[in-house]
Amino acid sequence: MKPIHWLGLCALFLVSPLFVSFSMAEEQELGPLPWKEGEVVFSGWRVEAIERHEDHVRFAMSREGRRTVIEIAYPISSPGEFSTRDYRIQPAPKASPPRELIYGFKAFLDQWERAPGHKPFLQGIANVMTPPSPRSRLVQWLENMLSILQMQFWGFLYLASFFLALAHFAYLGVVWVRFDRRLLWPAIVTVGLAAGVVGYFWLFLTTDKISLSWINVLHEGNTGQNIKQLYANASHSGSVYHEAINILTSESVEALRQIVHLNMALVLINSLIFFPIALRVARTLWLALPISFFFVFNANNLASAQSGLPSQAITLLFLMGVVAGGTYNRPEMPRSARHAAILLFAIVSVLAALIRSELALIGVFALVVLLARASCGEARVLEWGRTMLAGLERLLRWPLWKLAVLISALLLFWLVFGLLNIHGILSAQKIEWLLDAFQPLNPSFFSLPYAMGFFLPFGIVVLFIFGVVHAFRRLDGFFMLPLSLLILYKVYFSASHGVFYEIFRYLTKITPMLLFLSLFGWKEIERFAERLQWRNAWRPFASALLAIMMFAFFPHEQYGYFNFFKPGIPSPVQPIVRNQQKEVHYLVHLVERFPECSFVSKVLRMHSDPRNQLVIFGAPHSDIKRIPYNGEDFISTIAGNLPEEYHGCVFFYHGLDCNRVEQMSCVPETEGLQPVDHYVFRSKPYSDENEYGRLSPNIRLVLYKIDFEGKMRSGQRSESDPRIAPAPVVSPPRQSDEAGDSFDFLEGREDPDRPFLDDPKTRR
Repeated sequence: MKPIHWLGLCALFLVSPLFVSFSMAEEQELGPLPWKEGEVVFSGWRVEAIERHEDHVRFAMSREGRRTVIEIAYPISSPGEFSTRDYRIQPAPKASPPRELIYGFKAFLDQWERAPGHKPFLQGIANVMTPPSPRSRLVQWLENMLSILQMQFWGFLYLASFFLALAHFAYLGVVWVRFDRRLLWPAIVTVGLAAGVVGYFWLFLTTDKISLSWINVLHEGNTGQNIKQLYANASHSGSVYHEAINILTSESVEALRQIVHLNMALVLINSLIFFPIALRVARTLWLALPISFFFVFNANNLASAQSGLPSQAITLLFLMGVVAGGTYNRPEMPRSARHAAILLFAIVSVLAALIRSELALIGVFALVVLLARASCGEARVLEWGRTMLAGLERLLRWPLWKLAVLISALLLFWLVFGLLNIHGILSAQKIEWLLDAFQPLNPSFFSLPYAMGFFLPFGIVVLFIFGVVHAFRRLDGFFMLPLSLLILYKVYFSASHGVFYEIFRYLTKITPMLLFLSLFGWKEIERFAERLQWRNAWRPFASALLAIMMFAFFPHEQYGYFNFFKPGIPSPVQPIVRNQQKEVHYLVHLVERFPECSFVSKVLRMHSDPRNQLVIFGAPHSDIKRIPYNGEDFISTIAGNLPEEYHGCVFFYHGLDCNRVEQMSCVPETEGLQPVDHYVFRSKPYSDENEYGRLSPNIRLVLYKIDFEGKMRSGQRSESDPRIAPAPVVSPPRQSDEAGDSFDFLEGREDPDRPFLDDPKTRR
């Protein structure tokens, strides 16, 4: 099939929802009403009477002698201030209901329509009376689609482009099988296993079965950043990518589980794609198998799979680009396949740049080489490369005094730039990172093997070094990947400001690229042996030595710090369990234990800003709500920013920011409040204390009940709200190891400080 055929197929795929929704726009069963006559809904308002009409329902309400009428109709256009997805709340004619009553209806219906299996109680009322014509159903579908596209147009466009890339990727896979029949069975097995993985995650290992211990975060930050993790909105990715993720996940506190579920499926699919590539490049199973094993089972990859980072999506795009580049490098491939490879290369480059802007560096370099080879020919590009190398050789042959002048000028420039940056005259941080990346005298890329040695064995690191040498000798065939990769690492090294937490997180985006280059290391070793005219006896010796190095890890100082490995003692890879991770685990536990309640926390505005603010999250918010707070009346501030119907179930969360030694304290806000749940553990920082501040030696995460009528401030527990289950307040006895640290469940030992992990309410 030609690329134009695949474009037509993708267009048909995108238009197919039109026919599906058109066929489903038949008469539907009417859903039940959420209230009955005589029922008290919220804030003392009682339903006196219900009137059904052709296109709306009216509720006569009363409270303390006051009567009014609320009308609920089907939304005419996109949701507005008083509209949800399926309903529009408005006063009945000649009625003047209070504004908080309308907001109460809206908040309740917003939650009501999100329930599984929800059927609108207005959808179909008009159909029963006067069935609409096919044209009106089509117009209604188009109006709904236009309203959705107006809100999330770029997200839909991103997903459509991604599926277009997948279609081209599948086409190139078919071409490769036709080109090399030996790839038939590996392709069948890969496709079958990938379908099995998708089916297993879709049908069996669903989101609600994701264990709390599987959820991980890799961002350093404050409590506000950790709360944003619940909404999968803290990955520092592009806005277009976030729109696409919001389409795939629910815009609620459940989004983190859903994105972890998606990443865990992607890590298996990526491994299934990488293994045939490794087998094709290495030509031998004994080399492809260990590299593929560490492609999956390295601490960096597993940590990203359990987090909300977009690293697994970046890996999938990179692997599609590898197949596209390999296809174009084969002149014997059909012309249509090479054209499809160019288009696929362009699509994945744009998609990756929309996830993280710095990834455009790899895409731009690759596209420049690809388009130059396609338009000017292979011979012309090789000639340009030789000319550039000759110019570099002439530069290196300069007299010593000329080189000294050049180096001195570069050093003077960076010295002046650094002084301007220190004094705040020039403080564009991203410009600084970019200049550091292209600075020829910045040798930070030499630390890359050391950083890789944290989670990869010595054998993989050796193969990577030789693989980089091999790729540098064929820059056009590798589309400048080794050069752009080293420049990108220099950007990450500068952005990490020497903090290993940060460089570890940045490496999740490029580790698959490093392992891909390591596949070519053995070829360069063979070339090296051929140039030195070694005898063939070197192969068994080198193979045995490489096999031994696959079990040897660097004596890295961070092993015990991250709980991955103990120096000299083999141990399985374990998740990171430090302050940030423990707080996110506890937050997930709380929002799942009280799914219908709202939470308030006092946090720092920014890590460098000592001013405070309040953050509201949980029901009914689709994202966190930030409120400026300067110590004014705490209860009044919260009451003015929450709908009245949620006042019966509001908690104050005493988080990590409340445990800071210097910047802030939450004592004024928690004075007189009744604790409902708690978690106490020994502090293990996962952030730079010079940047984010120092925490108390023992961290206390506490949940307090807020009663707007003052009952909780008098120390009396209110049992009026069934959503709040009483919990013991007394801290359980602590057990300690020799280091004085509390036992942790993720280390396979009992952790009495973490009783919520055994709570059946944690698993929905």
